[in-house]
Amino acid sequence: MIKIKKVVMDSLDTMVRGSNGLYKLESPDNTMKEERYNDLKFIRHILKNFRYLQENLYLNPNEDMQCILIDIRRAFSCIDMTEKDYSILRDFMDGYSLQEIGEMNGFNRSYSSKRIANICEKIKMVLTNES
Repeated sequence: MIKIKKVVMDSLDTMVRGSNGLYKLESPDNTMKEERYNDLKFIRHILKNFRYLQENLYLNPNEDMQCILIDIRRAFSCIDMTEKDYSILRDFMDGYSLQEIGEMNGFNRSYSSKRIANICEKIKMVLTNES
């Protein structure tokens, strides 16, 4: 049985280990949703592992993770990003390191990290305003 990457779940202090080996929320409600979406580290982990999580949802259905991925995807359409931001985000979600992203786009790792942080902040604003 494939499990959701632990690195993503470490930032969810409201997660517990389920009997089937998956991580589940004890009681998904709007306050917990808002707390998760206020955590930029959580959003960054979800973005970094987005493709992996999406692919494995079919193998191991997890309703809460499915809702999170839908919310993140919906936030993409609501935020204002440049073409360069879309390119950086796509590369980040495809698993490229910040160093590789910088090299592909002609800047350094630090600037790549700042651009990703800026995108995460925009996503956070959209998600916390919807809650």
